[in-house]
Amino acid sequence: MPTPDEPTPSTSTTDQARKQAKLASLLQQGVAAAQRGQRARAQRFLEAALSIDPTNEDAWLWLAAMTDDAGVARAMYERVLEDHPDSPRARGALGWLDRSTQQGAAPTPERASAAAQPSPASGAAFVPPWERPQPTDDPTTAPATPLMEGTQPPAAEHASGAPSVIRHGGEAASPPQHTPPAPPQDRTPIDGSGTEAVPPQAMTPPGARVGRELASQWQRLRSAVLAIAEHWPPDWLRRMPPRERLRDGAMVAMIGALVFGSLFLLSLLSSPSRATEVRVALGVITETPTVTPSPTATLTPSATPTPTHTPTLTPSATPSPTMTLTPSPSPTPHWHTPKILPLPLDEKWIEVDLTTQTLYAYEGETRVYTATVSTGKGNTPTVQGKFRIQSKYASQLMVGPGYYLPNVPYVMYFYHNFALHGAYWHDKWGTPTSHGCVNLKHEDAEWLYSWTDPPVPEGATSVQVRASNEGTWVIIHD
Repeated sequence: MPTPDEPTPSTSTTDQARKQAKLASLLQQGVAAAQRGQRARAQRFLEAALSIDPTNEDAWLWLAAMTDDAGVARAMYERVLEDHPDSPRARGALGWLDRSTQQGAAPTPERASAAAQPSPASGAAFVPPWERPQPTDDPTTAPATPLMEGTQPPAAEHASGAPSVIRHGGEAASPPQHTPPAPPQDRTPIDGSGTEAVPPQAMTPPGARVGRELASQWQRLRSAVLAIAEHWPPDWLRRMPPRERLRDGAMVAMIGALVFGSLFLLSLLSSPSRATEVRVALGVITETPTVTPSPTATLTPSATPTPTHTPTLTPSATPSPTMTLTPSPSPTPHWHTPKILPLPLDEKWIEVDLTTQTLYAYEGETRVYTATVSTGKGNTPTVQGKFRIQSKYASQLMVGPGYYLPNVPYVMYFYHNFALHGAYWHDKWGTPTSHGCVNLKHEDAEWLYSWTDPPVPEGATSVQVRASNEGTWVIIHD
């Protein structure tokens, strides 16, 4: 059993798999950059791969192929042979260096730099030494036979456990038409590993050649995609400071969110009923009304009652005595309960009779106003009891399950979300219709809004009760 300080087998296996995946990715990017002639980029990826696996054959070989110094390249190839003595690519590259030196064509920094860069006119990719043709005395003479990818033994390719190197353009070259393929008895090793170059027609059947051509086309397409990815982001974005890049990215994200959010809201608002249901279901809006400022309401004075003429009684000549009837006391209304009493007979108060759907306004014992109302229907009844007005708003947006009502006029809250207010969306006066509030005609709501306490300050559109200025009593009963 592993000790607490030792990693468990599963953890070690996972870490090893992550390292191998990262190593393969770095090698693939480094080789692709080397084949495109991007030396500095290739060196960064290959050196990062060596930091993970210092004995990696592919990383050392490609670094040696990209260097300008033949001595440094030779040291790197010899380092590969120390860790991988049977590496045919390292031996082939050393053989290429030896033959180039013997023929006086040792790679100088200028030549190595030119060889490391692909020709812009031809579009040819960089070819590492172990894949280059045998040097000849006449530099203008083309090689008789290209080195085929199939001549590399698969076992030697993966002897180090490193991922396979992707070769680009290995099938693009074809033998010159004027040079016949060498006969089998004249096959000559060209890479120092004992591997002979064989003409493609002699070693590959027609069906295999078609498959290799398709693979070559796919590789060229993949290299083109990698070349596009190599130039992203563009230079102007790459030169932008990181802080500005982050700021601009955040602004673009915010603008995109606003655009999509606006389109979503427009789709919801196409159907008011559906929009209300979705908003309530998502919690975007709640039943708590939101104050919407509106112009200050102008109080319209009520009509002055016209006094009626009281006739003067003329006494009869001979009054006859009549029996004086003593009135019997009127019965106490059923809603005069301990919860309601005592009545506020020394101040303003409002009575709402749910049975008759009528509102009465009193000043002490004097009734000063009467209005027909519409209270809560069966499944949303109006609350009953004795309350005081808590707050007043000239206009409000009211929302809830099944309704969305902007600019509700003259709202007077007396208990939680229950209020006296005007209603412009129906005319069913005398019939319970509302969701619990006491609905009034516009002119009745305006009169009560101006008459009730607390008074709304001049120029204001709302008011809240204070300890020194309590609201008008509201008594609701059936």
